[in-house]
Amino acid sequence: ASIIVERETTVQSCLRYMKEHRYEPETFLPLDYIKVSPINEQLRELQDPKNVKLVLDVIKYDRQYYKALLYACGNALVCDNDDDARR
Repeated sequence: ASIIVERETTVQSCLRYMKEHRYEPETFLPLDYIKVSPINEQLRELQDPKNVKLVLDVIKYDRQYYKALLYACGNALVCDNDDDARR
């Protein structure tokens, strides 16, 4: 699991605070810092197998978190079954 924050400076503040209070390390995703690759639009046009969709097209999320979800999910697909996933 990762903690989504707006800025890299917030990450630095959080890490200092956590270190001072001896909290366990966490993973942060600063929206102003993470680099993402664009979606492969051809995946949206797959006809075979049927009902294969991009993860980002089937989950509900607030648009402000799009970059973090794209970073986490990328071009991952959702399939109906294992056979479709193998194809």
